[in-house]
Amino acid sequence: MTLLLAAQMESLTLCFVRKHQTMAKIMNRHVMNPIVITLIIACLFCVTLLCYVVLMLVGIRRDKQMDFVAETCTIQV
Repeated sequence: MTLLLAAQMESLTLCFVRKHQTMAKIMNRHVMNPIVITLIIACLFCVTLLCYVVLMLVGIRRDKQMDFVAETCTIQV
């Protein structure tokens, strides 16, 4: 699930960069160097992996989640 979220964030950002670079080429303004775009893509990939690792390390295991639910929630009939 976390990997899917990270991949969606990266895809959305890449689409944003590509869209704006296409518009920049059409208007002939603010066109970025292809090397800069490649660096942006590499940085996005690294940030996505970092976010994935951090979210996986911070996560709580399923059995601890269920213990918390059992302790705090009561079912009233």
